[in-house]
Amino acid sequence: MRGRRSSLPATARRADVVIGAGGGRAIDTSKMIADALGKKLLLAPTCAAQCASFAQLAGVYKTDGARDGVMFIKIPILGTYVDMGVMRAAPKRLLASGIADAFTKLVEPYGAVLFGGEATVRWETTIALAGRSTRILLDRSAAALDGDERALNDVLYAAICLTGLLSSLGGDRPGPSLAHGINDAVHDLYTDLPRRCLHGENVSVGVLLSAHAYDIPGLPAGMLRDFFKNTLKTPTSWAELGFGTSERDFERVLELLMRNFPPRALSHRDAVAGALRSVWN
Repeated sequence: MRGRRSSLPATARRADVVIGAGGGRAIDTSKMIADALGKKLLLAPTCAAQCASFAQLAGVYKTDGARDGVMFIKIPILGTYVDMGVMRAAPKRLLASGIADAFTKLVEPYGAVLFGGEATVRWETTIALAGRSTRILLDRSAAALDGDERALNDVLYAAICLTGLLSSLGGDRPGPSLAHGINDAVHDLYTDLPRRCLHGENVSVGVLLSAHAYDIPGLPAGMLRDFFKNTLKTPTSWAELGFGTSERDFERVLELLMRNFPPRALSHRDAVAGALRSVWN
């Protein structure tokens, strides 16, 4: 899609505005089309299992499902419209997945700073805002999943709007994040196997991995595991994602994490390896 304006239909090139509706991949595709055409962009998410509708970046995947990086769109998102009727009708699994994915906005910038990155103002702001968003999710998710309308409104705002803005705000951190590393492993290492979990469900294991590796203030791994397992009912181990758990699988996943998030010291590699053991089975 990048730079391939001529590959788009002539009717698309004549459009005044691009309207994207759906889940994360549909929204990201709409963003890339609008960016390629230089068109105005309006977005309408249909579930909470994404923060794409407020983020200036879009995930890119290969035809076999392997991750192919991200791109930052140049055009502004003119408007994002959330229909609460649509959101209430969406499966609870999608809501839980979006909540789990939102926790990456705290553990990613915190981990980037902890592993030797410069503590920029953008990172510090992201960590502060993400900490508050995380507290909203911890406090209100159970009620939202039980159908409480006010709690659902709060959780949707935190999971879609705030996390989308934080995705763009924290965009200067170096390289892919450890929290999304588990999702990367699923997509990059196991392209020949069916995936039974959603993006946020993969990432819930990555968030737990980060919590074990980083010792994040206010987000102890044990408490987070209980929240994912009992409130969100998302996976809390690699084994629950449905892929191999042999020692060879462990080394493959660890090496991918190290390649995508290079350790700055041997102790960092040891910390990640130990954390991966904690979420393996």
